[in-house]
Amino acid sequence: MSQELLDHLKDLLRRTRWHGRLKARAMFGGHGLYLDGRMCALVFNEALYLKTDTVNRPQFLDRGLAPFVYLMKGKPMPLSYYQVPAEALEDGAELALWLESAFAAAGRRAAAREKKGTHTIKKSGRPLFIEAAPSAARASDARRSRPSPASSPRQKSPKAPRPAASPPRRTRRRRARSKS
Repeated sequence: MSQELLDHLKDLLRRTRWHGRLKARAMFGGHGLYLDGRMCALVFNEALYLKTDTVNRPQFLDRGLAPFVYLMKGKPMPLSYYQVPAEALEDGAELALWLESAFAAAGRRAAAREKKGTHTIKKSGRPLFIEAAPSAARASDARRSRPSPASSPRQKSPKAPRPAASPPRRTRRRRARSKS
């Protein structure tokens, strides 16, 4: 069970700076692991995968570690999460070093999103991704170019009345038959 692996990871990190900062959230049959609100790891099928980017991916590739792959429409789709080496699952200090690298990769990804114009807003503890709002000048220009509904030459047709809601269905209750 992945809960056992999650408990093991939390136990390994007990004497590191990451103690108490690792949060797990169930997703897609596995768990997403968050450090300080930033997703940097996955637990799936009793394996731990860490976030990578162009900076830290060579560390994983040099050790021959495999990426997390899922099937989409029958085709394998690798993600930017790579399996952690076995020795990191036995030593808390080693695991903390690998998590540090994944946390930095997740931070670089968040910074790139913010620079690109998309950013993360936390609402109810869940990250939401939204597009950045257009500048005020462009928004006001767009408003001026649209004709107002009052000046429109076409008249709207009157709406047809909605049908009355049907009464709720009545269901029969079955009587319990006594065996005589």
